Amino acid sequence: MNSWAIIQARMTSTRFPGKVLKEANGKTILSWVIDAVRRTPGINGVCVATPHGNVHDPVVDEAFRLDAKVYRGSESDVLSRFAEAAEMVGADAIMRITSDCPLSDPNINGQVLNLLREGDVDYACNNEPFSFPHGFDCEVFTIQALRTANEQAKLAYEREHVTPWLKRSEQIRKRYLVSSHPELAKWRLTVDYPEDYELFKKLVEDNKIKRFDYNAIIQKLTLEPDLLEINRLRRQR
Repeated sequence: MNSWAIIQARMTSTRFPGKVLKEANGKTILSWVIDAVRRTPGINGVCVATPHGNVHDPVVDEAFRLDAKVYRGSESDVLSRFAEAAEMVGADAIMRITSDCPLSDPNINGQVLNLLREGDVDYACNNEPFSFPHGFDCEVFTIQALRTANEQAKLAYEREHVTPWLKRSEQIRKRYLVSSHPELAKWRLTVDYPEDYELFKKLVEDNKIKRFDYNAIIQKLTLEPDLLEINRLRRQR
């Protein structure tokens, strides 16, 4: 199975413009995400799917610097951009990690990928229901499922967010990875606001924390819960 991670990234985030190129510990957020998915067992390649337009050229430059493939498509119809990127790289299975998840854990991602590869299903994820902190979300689906979604999804919300149609469709066979600590789902470890970025920097600039180590991050935040106050007022889910 030819499995590719496709990362959607753009410069024009409404809540935190240019966030993907913000740096922490000497690396851009996009670089953190790409490194994480590259370390995921079973992933054969990484593609950054970004919109057309000169404003997004810095994303393209950074992706090429990091030796990732690049596909450019619609800014508003992210589902079509995703599907076209998958066809370009010849993927059989696609892992979706968004560019606001720089703490993404390769081990967790690999478990989700295995649900798809070993379970005779079309779609697998670890956020149905929410049981991991926001920022560790991972979805994997077959190229056939993605093609069907691209053909049948009609609502603007379904086109903008890529997978709502897959999640709701009864014809799509699904499996879910659920954390043994669902109470942590309320933690916000994504980067979508400046406050999120401040928390991220404090975590990754602590030399005691190894890269992409979910358990080390959880341990630190358990011992230092005041850190979670940095972005406590920001909630999305």
